[in-house]
Amino acid sequence: MLSYEYDESGDWLAATRDGQLVVVRSDGSADQADRLWVSLDGGVQGVLDALTSRGLFTAPSFVLVTWQGSLVDGAGVNAIVRGDVSLRLTTSTGSDELSGAGVATWREQSFASVNRFQVECGAGTDQRPSGTALPLLAGMVRARRLAVATRMAPAAAAPAVPVPATAA
Repeated sequence: MLSYEYDESGDWLAATRDGQLVVVRSDGSADQADRLWVSLDGGVQGVLDALTSRGLFTAPSFVLVTWQGSLVDGAGVNAIVRGDVSLRLTTSTGSDELSGAGVATWREQSFASVNRFQVECGAGTDQRPSGTALPLLAGMVRARRLAVATRMAPAAAAPAVPVPATAA
């Protein structure tokens, strides 16, 4: 399940639905949210077209993550990052990180058997300490910290119910 921490600064806009998450630095325009939401209909290509519509080198910082497969057993994840964004992943074999810092265009990579990933955007624009993470299944929010747990925690064992002894 995806969770996020609200960002009061409004510097970052996150949209998610159907195994897709895109987080982009806000450009302050009134129609950015509409353009971003509609772009999700086109999958990765639609989102990239929207983000680079004014040219590749003027594209904002962003992270685009898609995942396929069972969220319980680990998922295949594809990620594209640009600018001051980092993506930390936990897989069945360890951890990995993908950053867009210091790259002229973007970095793109695929990962297998991902159990969890976290997105961190910007250099700490929100001065508040980490707060309560809120769930988000589909929609748009102002956030610069997001996490997706693709493997559910094991269910707690049910307490033992005493069985009455029977007379023999």
